[in-house]
Amino acid sequence: MQLSLAYCQAPRVARTAEGVEEYFGWESREYLRKMIIGQVVKFKVLYKVDVISRTFGTIELKDKDVLRDMVSSGYVSVRSERDEKGNRELYEELLELQAEARDNHRGIWSPTKTLRHVSWTLDDPESFFQANKGMPMAAIVEQVRDGSTLKLYLLETGEMISLRLAGLQAPRIAYSADGKATYDAFAAESRCFSELRLLNRSVVIIIDGMDKFNVFPQLSSHL
Repeated sequence: MQLSLAYCQAPRVARTAEGVEEYFGWESREYLRKMIIGQVVKFKVLYKVDVISRTFGTIELKDKDVLRDMVSSGYVSVRSERDEKGNRELYEELLELQAEARDNHRGIWSPTKTLRHVSWTLDDPESFFQANKGMPMAAIVEQVRDGSTLKLYLLETGEMISLRLAGLQAPRIAYSADGKATYDAFAAESRCFSELRLLNRSVVIIIDGMDKFNVFPQLSSHL
């Protein structure tokens, strides 16, 4: 399931070249990602908004309340709610945490605005390959397209690239012009296997080749 933090709004992070990237969107997402990736969490659904098909609630780690931490750190803002949906005490506490974050210029309340730079396509894939072949590069797995093909964001350069796990070929997932997917046998299971282990993880990649589609065979290991 997908769960959004109750009463909160995070700055947007672009997922495509046409998407909108807002100030502190990347920092907010990274703060949350590093906090919860790979962790066992406990969540509670507080309310649903059917018109946008979203579920809102709280998330807890073993020693941390994620909702309160995100507000206190200044990486989300508290929505102006006319209806606290039976959780007035929690809502007022979040407003107090937000006021403290604002007064201390944390996160989105900082007077210095930061915006991530992203290169969505490689201008010269061959030159990129020659310059980086065999060199370890830190990245984040943004998407698992199939069991062996990944979309990565390179942390040092801000470039998005597609990579294939060297020596592997996963069952194929084909996408039509309207975005509909066609799956080979076990393609969904193969992608799920890789997603559980790699999606949104910090990795180090080593490029050792390039195919005609500018997809780079590579080796990957967790940081």
